[in-house]
Amino acid sequence: MFFRVCLGIFLLAGLLIAEEIENLALAPEVSYQVYPGNWQRSLLTDKSLGGLIDNDWDRESGQRKNMLVNGKTLESAIRYNYHSALAAERFMVIEFDLGKPAAVQELKIFAFRNNSLYEMRKVQLESSSDHFVFKQNGAVDLEQIQLEKNIYRAELRPLDSNMRVLRLYVWGRSWINVTEVEIWGTWQ
Repeated sequence: MFFRVCLGIFLLAGLLIAEEIENLALAPEVSYQVYPGNWQRSLLTDKSLGGLIDNDWDRESGQRKNMLVNGKTLESAIRYNYHSALAAERFMVIEFDLGKPAAVQELKIFAFRNNSLYEMRKVQLESSSDHFVFKQNGAVDLEQIQLEKNIYRAELRPLDSNMRVLRLYVWGRSWINVTEVEIWGTWQ
């Protein structure tokens, strides 16, 4: 009897641990692309300034350095200038491919406020299970975005059980400096 009770407790604990949510963005099979949209491309003519704009991009290899998913919210990662763009066009798209379906329960995105020109004004999330058909999973407006010291934080709770590709739209004021994305959930 004692053995059965211990085995039952062990199995129950294993199930609870298996269902524990984790930051899926840290998984090695997760990849992402950044589509900066209508930003001031002329700034990239100066190589030193170009390096400051997108620290996450390795020009030689053409690959991302995974700065958006390394757990360092104070590290400048993807920074673009939208000053000359119309207000509705001041956004970038960050698209994550999780590699396999996941039940996403919460998504957090952080942006650094270098000065008063930097602002995260809105975040919208779309998801897909097949990379072809996308559905909107929520949005956060300026009133819901928190500013703590110099870090903006937006949180979305999509509660979707079959996400593989996540598309984040991030609107800014003049500049956007996205530093970290956390995708909390469980693998399917």
